[in-house]
Amino acid sequence: MTDHKHGDSADTAGSDSAPPGSGRAPIDSEIDVRRAIEVGLWLGGTTIGALVVGYFIYLGLSKWTTGQDPAVSPLAEVTRKVAPPAPNLQVAPEKELAAMRAVEHERLTTWGWTDKAAGFAHMPIEAAIDRLAVPEPAAAVPQPAAPPAEVVPDAHGTPAVEAVPAHEGSAH
Repeated sequence: MTDHKHGDSADTAGSDSAPPGSGRAPIDSEIDVRRAIEVGLWLGGTTIGALVVGYFIYLGLSKWTTGQDPAVSPLAEVTRKVAPPAPNLQVAPEKELAAMRAVEHERLTTWGWTDKAAGFAHMPIEAAIDRLAVPEPAAAVPQPAAPPAEVVPDAHGTPAVEAVPAHEGSAH
């Protein structure tokens, strides 16, 4: 049995089937594609419009609430953390100390010029100690005789013995 819209089997105008050779399926006649696209565009436009309106409402409310905030307390300004003026503390003191010690170690263990124009040089510390620790020969440097002691009375008139200071440049 076939199903007819108006119940008349001879009437083909009300039939759900498409005429042969038209190329349309029976279900295509029930969907209005143009109306579906219109509804989709309407929904998309409404959504975008609502987002734009919501964004502007957000901007307005954020400015309004910022204007409603109380003034900053003077105590907050005083306790605000401000970087102190230079010189500042070291950021990585371990690295800087290691670099400084490496430079010092090189200076104390190698030969080199400190100021070549002025004729100043540096030498290894062991070589400097060896040069200074060698005793001078006794015959090369004559030793001065001990200076005579002077008798000088103090404030009460009592004589006090005072030694005459040795000359400058003496190692003693």
